[in-house]
Amino acid sequence: MSGQQDMAGVDIGGSGVRCAVVRDEKVGRIERSYLRSRSVSSVVEAVASVVPNSAVLVGVGVPGFVRQGRVLSSPNFPEWRDVALRERLEHRLGRPVQVLNDANAACVGAWRQRSERSVLMLTLGTGVGGGAIQNGVLQLGGRHTGSELGHIYVGGDAPCGCGSTGCLETWASTVGLMRAAEACGHPIVDGAALVDHVHNGERWALDVLSEANTALARGLVSLVNLYAPDVVLLAGGLAQPGLWDDACKTFAQRVIACNRCEIEVLGAADGLAIVGAAYWANQQVNS
Repeated sequence: MSGQQDMAGVDIGGSGVRCAVVRDEKVGRIERSYLRSRSVSSVVEAVASVVPNSAVLVGVGVPGFVRQGRVLSSPNFPEWRDVALRERLEHRLGRPVQVLNDANAACVGAWRQRSERSVLMLTLGTGVGGGAIQNGVLQLGGRHTGSELGHIYVGGDAPCGCGSTGCLETWASTVGLMRAAEACGHPIVDGAALVDHVHNGERWALDVLSEANTALARGLVSLVNLYAPDVVLLAGGLAQPGLWDDACKTFAQRVIACNRCEIEVLGAADGLAIVGAAYWANQQVNS
């Protein structure tokens, strides 16, 4: 990515928008705008309020199923259906815009900052997202909606926001942990609350976390046997040291030996989607 021109990376979340200028994969000052509502027009205006005039192009990461600039649907924005987000933003901003799934963007951002050619990432937060880069190429599939790694089936019949059941997201996300805790009679407000109960040694919380680790291990084994990456990265609010040790141990035991690789826990890694979205926009516009 050339340092001669400013590129803006935007990360859209359920409650707000974050944006920063990216130069040579380095994130500048992050500007934030909170959403008045989750309507398309509100999100477009929020993005417009934080994108600097100096940015010649804009990359946007959005939580949803994205195909060639259109958001087909989004668990965070349930009323969105086949939204032409790239077109709307280009009209509003007057410059080129590229739109990518936010977890895919985070994967691209992490890859740009590393030496490995092939990277697999899972983002563990409110939901479970992910991305896979093989030999420097983001894997999106023939329909451009691939690498939805949080929606592989790992067991159970709990409903998922994607419309299916038994997805990895129904186990190893904040939503999944809240569901499992409520099912055993201990409702919690978020994933951090479960971690507190785990640290207190409460049996029910340890059982919930154990089930989540089993699900994550199943997902990791399947994904690594499919993609054979150089490294697996775990990022997001639930990517905390020690929380997924059992999943990593089970993965190491059950993955095909020649595909075994390191699993790194990155923590929140908030700037990765911004870097990845900006790089993706630059690559798409200049390729």
